[in-house]
Amino acid sequence: MSRFQVGYFVGSISSGSINRQLAQALIPLAPERLAFCEIPIVDLPLYRRDYDDDYPAAGRALKDAIAAVDAVLFVTPEYNRSIPGALKNAIDWASRPRGTNSFAHKPSAVIGASTGRLGTAFAQQSLRSVLSFCNSPQMNAPEAYIQLTPGLIDDDGRVTVESTEGQGTSVEVSLPTASATASFAKSSTGARNEPVVPLRILVIDDELQVRATLAEMLEEQGHSVTQAPGGREGLSYLGSNPELVDVVISDLGMPDMNGWDVAKGIQGRWPQLPVGLITGWGETEITREERSRVNFVITKPFDKAVLSQTMADIRPRA
Repeated sequence: MSRFQVGYFVGSISSGSINRQLAQALIPLAPERLAFCEIPIVDLPLYRRDYDDDYPAAGRALKDAIAAVDAVLFVTPEYNRSIPGALKNAIDWASRPRGTNSFAHKPSAVIGASTGRLGTAFAQQSLRSVLSFCNSPQMNAPEAYIQLTPGLIDDDGRVTVESTEGQGTSVEVSLPTASATASFAKSSTGARNEPVVPLRILVIDDELQVRATLAEMLEEQGHSVTQAPGGREGLSYLGSNPELVDVVISDLGMPDMNGWDVAKGIQGRWPQLPVGLITGWGETEITREERSRVNFVITKPFDKAVLSQTMADIRPRA
């Protein structure tokens, strides 16, 4: 039986990419007739028209790798509602020089994972548009938008598929958990015995479902929560009701005004008010100097123990 060769692109070049882990977890699920190999993109320089007359070795290797497979699979995160620059750069390289588009008539499929509820939906939509222009026939269904939620990731890392005739198929993805470090809030090794001190918390996040989920978790722990859909709205509420807020929790990656802008605005007017950030970008995206600007950082997906421990270290304002 001949094997069908599939080359896969991992859109993130991060060493701890959850999408690389997703790709590696999906491969064992494939039928035996499919063989997979990664097509690397990390060493590609930024494409520019000057290279077309004398294509460098990295560009030729990329095009050769695509030519050697029967189809391509893109496993990508979402950056700023689109695909990462490194992945777009690789597509630009593969589609040039003019008249030698490597994706023309090459079947393609797309999947991705993120910590948000949208599960790379915008990134996939953006990528599909690019692939359509590149004349790549796409597998448009089924679609898969993977959200990494608490309980989805365990220490072993595995993918389980359950299928019942007449009821459809459910897929559970478990990936290795990234190790935590001292610069981020960690799960406590044991439960605290102190009673919960209720806090008045302002949660700022542009994604309704994310802030609603966080608010619900905090309220379950005995706190009261006010929600704001963006940095400007949050600062406006705080300006009118500074005495009603004990701590501010803001998303890091937001349009118009990001989490750092929110923290700067708060520290300028209310320097004693604790402010923390929530992020799905991972520890490597935040420098030590940046970390010192806020009181705490909590990573997505949210962990109830982390939230409880972090809030226990905050004291209500007098």
